[in-house]
Amino acid sequence: MTEKIRNRAPFRKTHPINVIIAILAACRDVRLWGVDLKGGMELGPWQACFERIATTPEEADELFRDAVAELNSRAASMAATGKRTWEPAPDNPALVIITDEHAELPEESHECADSVARRGRAVAVNVIAATQRPTQVLQLLFHFGCLSATRSVIEGERVP
Repeated sequence: MTEKIRNRAPFRKTHPINVIIAILAACRDVRLWGVDLKGGMELGPWQACFERIATTPEEADELFRDAVAELNSRAASMAATGKRTWEPAPDNPALVIITDEHAELPEESHECADSVARRGRAVAVNVIAATQRPTQVLQLLFHFGCLSATRSVIEGERVP
């Protein structure tokens, strides 16, 4: 479920993110956390669907630290019971973290966000990251299971 969405103006990433949120919000076996460093402007309309939304760099850092703690707790629980894959259910939901403008995360958050992207899939702690500047998060790109581009431009290509 880990996904990266990028775009080039005037093709916005907002529509696919809104569709993803609407679908996930209807799932009883999913908890949503969000990071919106534009003060909640993008994810704010969905506030009721999220358990928490970080709107400051400090809150984003805390959210990703908590996500790593959740990931580690789930991994320990699974190791103790001999399971290798988390089975989301209403009483054991998947955790999906949606970040708008992922490239703008504070430096302190990148280590935890990267850890979640690398290790979270098996324990159903996933990241959906939207950015207009994917080159700034290339190291993270390799950990995403799916890449969706609303408008891709190859270096040197003219944009009509």
